[in-house]
Amino acid sequence: MLKTPAKKILYMISVSLMLGSCFYNKKEPKTVVFRPVDNIDLVQGLEQSPYFSLNVNGLDAFVYHGFETIDEFEWYGDAGVMTNSPSYKGVSYCNFTISGKSEIKITTSDNILEWDIKPTLGSSILFDKKTLTLEIDGPRKFVAHIKFESGWEYFIVSAEEPETNIPDKNDPTVLFLEPGVHQFGQAWDPFVEGIKTLYVAGGAVVEATIKVKDKSNIKILGRGLFAQAFVPHAEEFEVKREQEWDADWMGIHIGRSNNIEIDGVALINSPGYQLEFAICENVNVKNVKLLGFGEHNNDGLHTYGKNITIDDCFIACNDDRICITGLFDNDCGTGDILWDGTNKLSGTPVENITIKNMVFFGLHNNGGDIMLTWNGETYCRNVLVENCISLTPTNKAFVSAMHGGSAIFENIVIRNNHLYHGNLVSILVRDQGYQGAGGGAIRGLLLENITLEAKKSEIGKHYTGFDEKSNIEGVVFKNIIASDGVVKSIDETAIVKNEFVAPIEVLFD
Repeated sequence: MLKTPAKKILYMISVSLMLGSCFYNKKEPKTVVFRPVDNIDLVQGLEQSPYFSLNVNGLDAFVYHGFETIDEFEWYGDAGVMTNSPSYKGVSYCNFTISGKSEIKITTSDNILEWDIKPTLGSSILFDKKTLTLEIDGPRKFVAHIKFESGWEYFIVSAEEPETNIPDKNDPTVLFLEPGVHQFGQAWDPFVEGIKTLYVAGGAVVEATIKVKDKSNIKILGRGLFAQAFVPHAEEFEVKREQEWDADWMGIHIGRSNNIEIDGVALINSPGYQLEFAICENVNVKNVKLLGFGEHNNDGLHTYGKNITIDDCFIACNDDRICITGLFDNDCGTGDILWDGTNKLSGTPVENITIKNMVFFGLHNNGGDIMLTWNGETYCRNVLVENCISLTPTNKAFVSAMHGGSAIFENIVIRNNHLYHGNLVSILVRDQGYQGAGGGAIRGLLLENITLEAKKSEIGKHYTGFDEKSNIEGVVFKNIIASDGVVKSIDETAIVKNEFVAPIEVLFD
């Protein structure tokens, strides 16, 4: 799977072009593949995939493999439960752009014993020992799960729309990172000295985590990769500290900022939460790939603010995929964050959150896809989640809450989503002893046009209020479609609720 000398020569000549890592197929559909220029052996926890290669429309794309280094501080939990997590095997990843129907050939290093691709592609897939050949009708994101004699391996493929927002590299407000390895270290702030746009070209590998605060009108763009295994996991560095709260230990943390755009980049092996917006307004995130095959507590994306849109992203992680509201480290920066919510933990009002066209991939049976809250303050209202796909069941559910804060949740709409499992809801309101001030409630939660690949009797889990004040009400099920028909009563499902949950209205066409 390594390049031949002739290919290496052609490969190096190509970098003299603008965006030298881009290779174009002149035949329709237009296809662009990305390849790194420098030796990625310089980057900790990253290599060319030893398991997979990929050809799209006649062009060889570069396939990365990211992995975590196991060390003495590794968190294994009760009875070593993490030792079997897929996060320790790492993940292969490839992205490229297409403009129409395309043929993809995935070639493997060993004979394929079993394979599975999700979301399903809607077309036939040819299988021949070491090759899967498939057609896609346009841009999409999927996971190939393939078993060899040595075990299962994961391959995340992102077939993307062509880039339309490449900035001028000569613009003094643009930091333009071309193909190659760029090393900036932990908690890097690129938005200094007049820089407003960070562009990471396809084929660029940036070894850095980002910490930004008090900025306006900033952008992170491009099809390149942030590689973050050089920072130990937040819980590994010192076992008794909860450093995942600390902004210094996240993949990208943006705090107290507004008018933010992030488009196209990928993050792999974040040391903690992968992407967080804390007290931010007017945020647009599109086509971001969060490849959180790291250890415990590497939540995907936190939306702690107002007017935030998340569109067409892929999120893989070993904890909650998206948190809508919650408590966060108010830039304490010491790592001494306690689990009881002290040491400058803060919350913020949250409203106008739109999450659409997503693919969620939960690892090691942990976390929820849409975690409404792990606590919060004041209110959370006007949340829309639509056209999303959940690939895996977890110990929580597609829509979850672990709510001990003071926030009141209102007007939460979950519609037109597809689940490859039956874990629909896991909503729990808890007392003030579980972080935060307590006294919150959930009022107004519509689940509409949800398709589940499970029987009605397999749809779970629960709604649990805390008391008459901290309760759950205004829950509506409309057109919840199981594999054996439309749900016409909650009694047909395995969902349970306690006395602090108002009657759930069930509607169907």
